[in-house]
Amino acid sequence: MLKQHSRFFKNLMLLSDVVFVSLAWWFAYLLRFHTDLFSAPEPYLFRDYLLAWLLILLVWAVVFELLDLYRPRRISSRWSETVDIVKGSGLALLIFLGVIFLLRDIILSRIVVILFWIFSVALLNLSHVAVREGLRFLRSKGYNLRRILVIGSPVQAQHLVHKLTWHRHLGLRVVGVYLTSEVVCNDLPEGVAILKSE
Repeated sequence: MLKQHSRFFKNLMLLSDVVFVSLAWWFAYLLRFHTDLFSAPEPYLFRDYLLAWLLILLVWAVVFELLDLYRPRRISSRWSETVDIVKGSGLALLIFLGVIFLLRDIILSRIVVILFWIFSVALLNLSHVAVREGLRFLRSKGYNLRRILVIGSPVQAQHLVHKLTWHRHLGLRVVGVYLTSEVVCNDLPEGVAILKSE
């Protein structure tokens, strides 16, 4: 069940990334060729941008998968995920430009490529924050939980249990405590079973 949930959320984030990367690409294209924000556009072929878009979807999906950007991040910070997205997007851009250089048949505007990278990093960050915050909200309401057993001395166990109870958004529910000593540990949340070593 946990693997099924993990796979579902992973696929959800991958689909979200594909959508936002696509939005970033076509928004950059529209700004360059269909607005007056920049100087008169150079001649271009729509076919080149369509093929580049398909290549972008492939490269970004493969790079993000290889860098494991869709792994569970219950205890990692938003900043660490932002750094990972910037690194992944930078690597994907380098691979994309390398492939375009080798193909030589696809000619793209540098302005479109630069705008696309900026927009994609911003949109991917917003997308990941929205999904992660949605998961945190669900966990705080009792959904998508992982049940755990805490093992340790009464003082250590009590401290950790209260810490996990306070941070309910992590989605870690303590179902039992295995005590390594005979000292009584009474200050535990309701529903947490106490086990003692023989």
